[in-house]
Amino acid sequence: MLDTQKFRTVVDDFQRLNAEVIAGCHTPVLRGPKISEAYDLLRQLPEIPPWAEFTQADLDQWMAVAESSVPPEQPRPSGT
Repeated sequence: MLDTQKFRTVVDDFQRLNAEVIAGCHTPVLRGPKISEAYDLLRQLPEIPPWAEFTQADLDQWMAVAESSVPPEQPRPSGT
């Protein structure tokens, strides 16, 4: 759904602005070498597979692990 080369061209254009600090609403403030690292990560974004939503089977597995790790004298996670 995303043209990788076009996306990377836009990232390159922004990187050429030579920002010394980048602050986003939901990100840490980036300075120095972290800025180059962030641009490198952005360029990889189109290649990353989409997020797979968690399923009921995932939840069941996590609950089984949680249940098995609780000492017998304590209440079970499923009982809360």
